Amino acid sequence: MSAQRIEAVYERGAFRPVVPLPTPLREGQRVQLMVEAPPETQAYFDLVTHVFDGLSDEEAAAIEAIAQRRHEFFGGRDLPADDAP
Repeated sequence: MSAQRIEAVYERGAFRPVVPLPTPLREGQRVQLMVEAPPETQAYFDLVTHVFDGLSDEEAAAIEAIAQRRHEFFGGRDLPADDAP
């Protein structure tokens, strides 16, 4: 089998192809995976890795505490779907 680029989702401890495989695999067949984040995800991670740059440990802890209570900022209104606890 030649190398193929297959987009997959990681769910419940396994990789699930997003679309049917162009070349079927046998049940239990071993493959090698190279996992890479989509470019937009990598750009996001590059940005957030520097969010606390220049802050003291206390300042960073205060920001993290606020983020954990972000539901309080919505004053009882529904949270956006991505932020619902």
